[in-house]
Amino acid sequence: MNYLETAVAYRAIDNLKTLIGTGPTPALQAKAFLRQTIVRGLSMRDEDAQARWGDDGPGIVAQAVKAAIAAVTQAETDPAAAAFLGLAVERSVLGRLGVRRPPFNTRTTKLVTGSRGYWAGEGQVIPLSRPALEGETLRPLSVNAIIVATQESLRNPEGEALLQEDLLNAVAGAIDQALVSADPGVADERPAGIAYGAPTIAATGDIADDLAALFGLFTGDLTTASFITTPAVAVRLALAAGGNPQIALGPNGGQLFGVRTLTTSHIALTSNGAPLLLVDGAGVSANWTGIEIARSAHTSLVMSDTPTSEAAHVSMFQTNSMALKSSAHATWSVSREGAVAVLEGL
Repeated sequence: MNYLETAVAYRAIDNLKTLIGTGPTPALQAKAFLRQTIVRGLSMRDEDAQARWGDDGPGIVAQAVKAAIAAVTQAETDPAAAAFLGLAVERSVLGRLGVRRPPFNTRTTKLVTGSRGYWAGEGQVIPLSRPALEGETLRPLSVNAIIVATQESLRNPEGEALLQEDLLNAVAGAIDQALVSADPGVADERPAGIAYGAPTIAATGDIADDLAALFGLFTGDLTTASFITTPAVAVRLALAAGGNPQIALGPNGGQLFGVRTLTTSHIALTSNGAPLLLVDGAGVSANWTGIEIARSAHTSLVMSDTPTSEAAHVSMFQTNSMALKSSAHATWSVSREGAVAVLEGL
C-alpha cells in the first residue's frame, strides 16, 4: 500500500469512527485544545507530556507545535479549537437562542418586513407580496477574554478542569455582555447589542400588564422566541407568581407563560434595575469561528474592568502566574425588524 492509499484508508477509518460515535467528541477535542495551551505555556517536552498524559503526551506536544506555527486561517479550521469555542458558545445566550447562522463575508438577505402566501384557484393569477429586503453581510469581529492562572495550577493535572471552566466562562461571559445589551457597538470592533434600537417599555410593577404590553411591542415569531434576563430577575418573577403554574422559573431559566426563558449574569444593570428581553432567535443572524489562546508569564495586567482608569498593575512574573488571553471571531445582527422587544426596570 503506497502513501496515498494509506492516507485514504486512515481518513475512511476516521470517518467511520465519527459515524458510529467512537470518534473524539467535542468535549474531548476541547480538552485536547486546553492541553495544547498548557504545553505551550509550560514549554513542555515529549517526556514531560508523556509523564503527565501517558502515550497521548507526545501527540499533544506535536499538535501544540503545529497549532503555534499555523496561519490564522489554518487555526480557524482546527477541530479542537472549533470544539472549544463551540462549548463556550453553548454556555452563552447566543448558543441557546436558536439563531440563523449565515457564513461570514457572504452577502445574504435581511427581511425588513414580512412576506406571505396566498390561495389561488386553478389557472388564476397568484398574488405576490412585496417584502422589504436589505442586504446583510456578517463580518467577523474579535471577542477577547483574559484570565490569570497560577503556574502551580498549570503544572497540576487536577487543575485542568478548573482552568477549562474559567476559560469557557470568560469567553461565554464576554459574548453575553455584548449580545444582551443596548450598546450601539463600534464599527469594525464590536457588534451592536440586540437591544439597540429595539422598542422598549418601562415596568410598572404589574407583571401581567407589563408582559401584555411587551407582547404588544413584539412582532417576531413567538414559536421561536425566548425571554432573556438575569438569574435574580427570574427568581423574583417566580416568587411574585405566587405558585402560578404559567411562571415556572429559577436562576437557570425555565418557562414564562409558555415562552422559554434564558438567564445570564452578564447583563448590564441600570439604576432602574434589569431588563427582560423578548427575542425571536430566528430573527437574529450570528456566526462564530476560530479561537486562539495567547499566554505570557512576563507581563503586567491592569486588574480593572475599565483599564483606562487608574489601577494597580499586577506582574505575572512576581506573582508566579500566567495570563491567558483567548481571542475568537464572532458577530451578530438583528435580521428581522421587530424580532426584539425590551421591558426595562425589573
